Amino acid sequence: MMHNEHVIICGLGHVGFRVFELLSGLGMQITVISDRTADDKRDKAMSSGCRYLEADAQSDSVLLDAGIREAHCIMALTDDDLANISIINDARRLNPAIRIIARMYDTELGAHIAREFRICNIFSTSSIAAPVFINALAGHSLLGTITLANRTYSIHENSNDATTKQIPLHFTGDNSPTLYAAESNMGDHCGCKHSQIWKWLGIAASPALGKLRKTVALIIAVVLLAALFLSFAMPIDLIDAIYFVTTTITTVGYGDISFMQAPAYLKLFGCLLMLSGALLLTVLFSTVTDILLSEKLTRFAGGLPVPKSGHLILTGASKVGVRIAQEVIEKGEELVILQDDKTGEFPLEILRRAAVIGGSPRSSDTLERANIAAACGLIAVSDNDVENLGTALAAKKENSQMVCVARLFDATLGAKLQGQLSIDRIMSVSAIAAPYFAAAALGGKIHMALVWRSHLLYLKSKDGRGESIEEMVCVSEILEETTNC
Repeated sequence: MMHNEHVIICGLGHVGFRVFELLSGLGMQITVISDRTADDKRDKAMSSGCRYLEADAQSDSVLLDAGIREAHCIMALTDDDLANISIINDARRLNPAIRIIARMYDTELGAHIAREFRICNIFSTSSIAAPVFINALAGHSLLGTITLANRTYSIHENSNDATTKQIPLHFTGDNSPTLYAAESNMGDHCGCKHSQIWKWLGIAASPALGKLRKTVALIIAVVLLAALFLSFAMPIDLIDAIYFVTTTITTVGYGDISFMQAPAYLKLFGCLLMLSGALLLTVLFSTVTDILLSEKLTRFAGGLPVPKSGHLILTGASKVGVRIAQEVIEKGEELVILQDDKTGEFPLEILRRAAVIGGSPRSSDTLERANIAAACGLIAVSDNDVENLGTALAAKKENSQMVCVARLFDATLGAKLQGQLSIDRIMSVSAIAAPYFAAAALGGKIHMALVWRSHLLYLKSKDGRGESIEEMVCVSEILEETTNC
């Protein structure tokens, strides 16, 4: 299907260029505004016949030169949320009727901006891609995901699971395929949910609290051994002896029991007990202080022990990596995070709720400490493609039965390498997210979009509704062969 609408794309990074390819394949009239574009992307855009403006889109004069007064749609696709907000504001002011589509990492801010500027499609690329990466652990047939009413559905090419309800998606258009949606749950293929009690027990067993456990155990041992000795050496029972020892080593000394009338050897024992008790308490207090103040133990509530089996291993503190970690944790699944200087550090609120292993994710020692032999899968999504591929290959070497998913910025290269390497899935965030933006340019509230066999397939709301898949309109747009999709 050919479209002659004029679309302005602001930003030609990985996502912007992928959207440009899709819209070119739909026959759109495109103007690109970008001040930071790789040479190969700029050359491809210009050679395709589109109009290219090397400028900052946060300018009225640039937007007017791009034809915003007559354009049907403008897309703010830079990787800077504030820049996109500025473009949205200027676009709405210069053309109140224009269709606006925007990219925004901060989903809460995006929802607020959508209400204020009357925008029905503001997408976070990481939020779109995260569930796809997670559900990719289930197998190779996954095409995409859709989340409605807090339920996530995986989209597949065919219905081959008799145990799961399959919802057929009949797309409009000639030669349009029928795909199937099935409600998915990470726990079905990776990990198992645990109650909060087990989590707190896990915190108590955390390696971060090892010194504290040893100190407390030593104090308890000293109290019990001294109490047993005094219960035989003095005319008091065991409970009174425990009470007497505790008041002695804590230097409380109420005076109700004392060594005043005791033999000399017991007085010397009492002196030794007071000195050793004071020393142990000093060690205890310093350990607690270290836990509260040390940056290394910011994992206090999150240096959880590595699970025995069925856990997900994640590396890469990228935007999509953070989203994946948040989703896995919110679902109550067990997560092990690998991090070093090359893969970046996750936010503290995530580190507090996961098992954390420091060291190179490609190291056999690091993977062994993450209990990779019993893990259900590994996802490598750092901003370094080489690290992601290296980590996934190292993981498959350690556990060939485990599902490994790696991120690669170049979707075309990823498709080539997936057939050659032992990695189960090689995926591109921009390739997953771009169809959403492209479909939004055609109108409607978009809930799911993907590219499949030269078709742009998407689900959009009808009649303002959108609480279930049954209330969606399934649409298929055929892409021209000139596109690289």
